Amino acid sequence: MSCRVRVAAEKSGAGKPVSLLLVGDSLTHGTLYPNELARLLSGPGNPAWKMLGSHRPDSAATGVAHEGYGGWTWEHFAHRYEAGSPATGIERNSPFVFPSPDGGAPVLDVARYFHEQCGDRRPDTVLFMLGINDCFSLNPEDPATLDGGIVWVLKQAETLLAAFRKAAPDAELGVYLTTPPNPAPPPSRRSTGVASRSGVGGASSTGWWNERPRSSAGGRKSASSWCPRS
Repeated sequence: MSCRVRVAAEKSGAGKPVSLLLVGDSLTHGTLYPNELARLLSGPGNPAWKMLGSHRPDSAATGVAHEGYGGWTWEHFAHRYEAGSPATGIERNSPFVFPSPDGGAPVLDVARYFHEQCGDRRPDTVLFMLGINDCFSLNPEDPATLDGGIVWVLKQAETLLAAFRKAAPDAELGVYLTTPPNPAPPPSRRSTGVASRSGVGGASSTGWWNERPRSSAGGRKSASSWCPRS
């Protein structure tokens, strides 16, 4: 086993155009991390960045866009399509899935997404922050079902990643580790209500919200617990 460390000059990317696409669940929808990423990239000596995406919540800073929706899973992005669904919001269809031209089953078509939503521009980097909602439906007390569920989740991830690799072969695809669950707040914190929610799935002034879906269909979610940030 080996590890390669690459060291770049401090301003090696200064002024170079770079396009990003952020795909995720409520942690992306809350737009805190996309906004912070944009702020850091806007500093001197960084590339000339552009974020691709059709979703621009009210909390998004100038130029920030993404595909982040509360409660979503790998499967949602790879397969979700239902005629008559809203055009926006967490109940919408996957931005990457389209009706079949011949009336058959909906089609995962990332190249069409780039054409229609990104002006045919391909991202240089795609970051996926998914997995926590997939885990909520798995029963840790049932090993057989748990193993099968993990295989299913990985299959959905592979389907979506393969579609992106085909549509944007030169892009770097980054997958975040699944966010670990938060412990229940201590009684003193539970009763004070000191955490003020800043957005669905986002971070408050004191901690991150840990959310659970209200239904197994992966629809709206409600905050259930939080823990202080270090």
